This record gives sequence, C-alpha cells and structure tokens, in this order.
Amino acid sequence: MSEAAPRPRQRWPLGRWLLGLWGFGLPLLLGGVLLVAQVAGWREHTSLLSGTSPGSPAALSQGLIYVGAWFGFVILAPIAVLSTVFDSALTRLFDSPGEGDSCVGTPPELGCGLGGERPDEAQ
Repeated sequence: MSEAAPRPRQRWPLGRWLLGLWGFGLPLLLGGVLLVAQVAGWREHTSLLSGTSPGSPAALSQGLIYVGAWFGFVILAPIAVLSTVFDSALTRLFDSPGEGDSCVGTPPELGCGLGGERPDEAQ
C-alpha cells in the first residue's frame, strides 16, 4: 500500500474567508463610504447631533449616512482589523497539522495522519 502525502489541515475555511472579509473588507467599505460622504460635503448636515433640524429630508439622510460611516470607521473598523490580526496570529501560533480533531469529517479512504492512516486505526 502506498502512503498518501499528508494533507494540510484546514479548519473552517469558510470561517477564515468570512473573518478576512470582516477584518479587511468592512473597514475598506466604511472608509470608502466616509470618503465619498466627506468629498460630497455631507459633514455640514450633521447638525442632528446637536438636536437641530438639518432642514430637508435629503440633508437629514446625508447627515445620518455621514455620522453612521464616521462612527463605523472610528469604532468598528479597528475592532475588525484587530480581531482578524489576533485570530490569524493565534491560529498560526497554536494550531499545528495532525493534532486534535484534524480527521473529523474526513472519509476513511483518504486518511489524514502522517503516513495516511487515521489515529483511531493506528496500532
């Protein structure tokens, strides 16, 4: 019987993709919306923060978009980037192939350990 090459361990590949999207896509999106709102001059419509009426419904919506983008960029974006960086660093530090539940969900004919055998079948 030929030995199969060890496969790299990938836990939650969809989760990694979503975490990367959360950690880097969200800040880029919020930064882009904030940049567009700033260039368009919507900052002057944020008088709703002091309790005064901005004048028209369009000005109110522009002010709300600017305030939402600003708070999102200042509060959510750093949290998203830091959580992604810390998760990636901790995963690289503590996960190593072949440990723990690396064979869960792998069909027996594929094998998963070093040498192509499953840990529960090793003698």
